[in-house]
Parts: sequence; structure tokens; C-alpha cells
Amino acid sequence: MKKLIPTSAILFFVIINLNAQVEFGVSSGVFQSKRVAETLIRRNGHHNVGFYVGLYAEKKLSEKLALHSGISYFYDISYEDHIEVPLELKYKLSKNWHLFFGPNLSFLVDKKELDKSYNIGVALGLSYNISNQLSIYARYNYGLSKLYDREVPHKSIRINRFQIGLRYRFN
Repeated sequence: MKKLIPTSAILFFVIINLNAQVEFGVSSGVFQSKRVAETLIRRNGHHNVGFYVGLYAEKKLSEKLALHSGISYFYDISYEDHIEVPLELKYKLSKNWHLFFGPNLSFLVDKKELDKSYNIGVALGLSYNISNQLSIYARYNYGLSKLYDREVPHKSIRINRFQIGLRYRFN
């Protein structure tokens, strides 16, 4: 956990220090975390759902491409909380529609029964600009990391997540 804050801050601020126009903002929304096996999806009859808040920075690379990164805190109502740092390439489909794709690194705040304290994933998403400052987006994250060092019968070893949220741009 001691390495989490400096590592996340370095990844987040790499984009900020690049020599081009950088957009900053906040994001928030809800998500549903899903595992391959039903045995880990349910806790007391509930699916793993939660909300997240975060900061982001985006650097325009060309008229159609941008590099998007940030740091978000995911609060999972029934399971592990984690901090995520994505690095996504954003492609402008039209004036208001954008497609984005890229890897992310999550650090589990309290890993509970899991063996690993981090998760590497890849995400694909779509966003729509409601106004110059507000956008809505949907994103699916596929977990690549095995979260158990051992084989666990009838339990998933990867975390997949669907999220929907709003982004507010400051500039």
C-alpha cells in the first residue's frame, strides 16, 4: 500500500507534464463486478455492485486521437475496494461519440480472501459528450490477472467489470 500512492501519482501525472493541451476533470459512476463463477458473485444474495470516483487527465494527440489516464477509487459494496489507474487510447468517431481502449492496473485496498493485491485488465468503452464539459460513458473491463495462486474449485480467478458514469471537464 505504501507504494500504491506514489506509483499511481506518477502514472497519473505523466500525462499532465506532456507539452500539449491537457484536459482535466472528475468522473463518477456505478459498476457491477462480475466473476466467472457464481460462487464469488453473490454475497448475502447480492451481486458485487458499487460506485467509483476519480480524477482524470487527457492529452490530445491529433484531431482524432487522445491519451486518457487517471486514478479512481472503486468502492465495492460487498467485496474488495480498489484503486485503478487506466491508460487508454481514445478515438473520436464523430463530434460527440468516442471509442476508447487500453490497459489498466488496479490495486486492491483490502484483498480479503484473494492471494494477489493487484489486478491487470484491459478495457473497452464508448462515451458521448452531452456538452462541452459533461460526458456519459460505458466501459467494460476484462481482468487478465489470476487473483489466486492456487486452483480454487468452482471459483473464478479473474475480475470482470461493467461500469457506467459521468465525466466533468474543468477546462
